[in-house]
Amino acid sequence: MKVLLFTIFILVFSSSHQVHAQEENLIEEEIAHYLPNNEIADRARAYLIFNLEQANFQKVESIYTYLIQKEDSTTISFYPQEKILLLFWLSDFRPLLKQINQPIDFGNTIINWPAEDYLFATLIEVVGNNRFNIAKEISADENLSEEEKDLLLIALGFYIGENYEKQANINLAADTFLNRYPESSFRKVVENSYMQVYYPSNSGFSISAFIGENRLTNELSDQFRDGFSFGFSAAYYYHSFMLQTTLSFGITAPRNDLILSDVAWDRGHTSMMTQFEASLGYVFLKSKRFSIIPFGGIGTTSISPTKSTSEEQEYFKGVAFKAKFTNYAGIGIRFNLQKQDNIETYSIFEDKIYSYLLLQYRYAKPFLDRGYDGMAGTTNLISLSYGGFIKPVKRR
Repeated sequence: MKVLLFTIFILVFSSSHQVHAQEENLIEEEIAHYLPNNEIADRARAYLIFNLEQANFQKVESIYTYLIQKEDSTTISFYPQEKILLLFWLSDFRPLLKQINQPIDFGNTIINWPAEDYLFATLIEVVGNNRFNIAKEISADENLSEEEKDLLLIALGFYIGENYEKQANINLAADTFLNRYPESSFRKVVENSYMQVYYPSNSGFSISAFIGENRLTNELSDQFRDGFSFGFSAAYYYHSFMLQTTLSFGITAPRNDLILSDVAWDRGHTSMMTQFEASLGYVFLKSKRFSIIPFGGIGTTSISPTKSTSEEQEYFKGVAFKAKFTNYAGIGIRFNLQKQDNIETYSIFEDKIYSYLLLQYRYAKPFLDRGYDGMAGTTNLISLSYGGFIKPVKRR
């Protein structure tokens, strides 16, 4: 009798082993004939995509198993997020829990990486579209604890992405999980991965370009004409304080013939007034649309003839009125083309970017009269700027 039972056991084991081997050979043969010009791993992933789109559960499971068996210390068949989504689709929850709670560190050992294909995008779509059924299977699985079920539901929403589940809802579920299971072994992955809470930093940056008219006064006006100006500005903000640098170029011309450094500077010769400014400002009356920004600073001013030919470059070399010290002050009214939100936290990592128009008046007192006779005066620039403002967000 014992011999008979042992014989039956051997026959059953042998039979199941043969069936498993036949199934493995069959799936390997199918993969080999699918896109025969590709590498075997690439064919397998392409065949997996095809069967996912066809919702062929059994075939997907066979291909997944086949590819997992091909992995070793130097080769992986799936990226971690792909494997997680596949395990969700296959409802294989026990290995899934291990996968999401103990992320794999590949280090520098992997030589053969998965192909760049559409598997991940396909998985997002098929799992996302099937998310309600997967959630029902998680909730109905008697082999999972309530804690594990709650974790898997959070992870499901997180991995299918914003198109299927809003991160704000995931944050709410994650917060509930942490309060319900304060000693959970999954606490770290929930806090560090699934809960995505960002807040606006105290810093900001802006860059702009402007055009305007620069009017001169006193002796400067007697020597040079008012003219068109253009330039660029960059600013750093911390809370309501602003540190700004501005470089402007003004088109002007002498009203009379000039002699500078023994060089004749003819009346009407097109000239350039270059002004550099570093200033400190403060943003007042901040709203979603408007703000007022007074500022003051120091910088330099120079006026030089333009040099359009090589002869002029040589002739006018080193010819310029230069003021190494210039006082600047002004005020600007900024209009945001997009409303700035006053939200304290965000659920998506996305720096806040706004474009704006800035109407600005800038007064400058270049001390040109300290080095040159008849050059006392001020410049008054009225300009219109178009720029962009970025406020980075940080993760909590």
